[in-house]
Amino acid sequence: MEALVRWRDREGLVPPAGHSSFGRLSELPCQVLQIDRTFVARLPDDARAASMVTAMLELADRLGMRAVAEGIETVEQLEFLTAHGCPLGQGFLFGRPVPAQQVALL
Repeated sequence: MEALVRWRDREGLVPPAGHSSFGRLSELPCQVLQIDRTFVARLPDDARAASMVTAMLELADRLGMRAVAEGIETVEQLEFLTAHGCPLGQGFLFGRPVPAQQVALL
């Protein structure tokens, strides 16, 4: 983390040329934008996480992609995501992982 802070202080907030995930995202034939559980875990109370997730959902919508939030564990997280238009989600709130053979039995 200290190395990132030094890089930010030295270089500013813009990543070096060729290192932009957004640049790659616009070039790839993606249909789904995955919202990482590290953001979802801080919802709905962390204002920065909420702002970032809201922006990710809007970005997915504007790019014609579907968003999927991973790591949903609480009703509050689900309510936040639903209220902000997240169409898909996964996480322990819906069920624990099971072996493939048991999926058909659910």
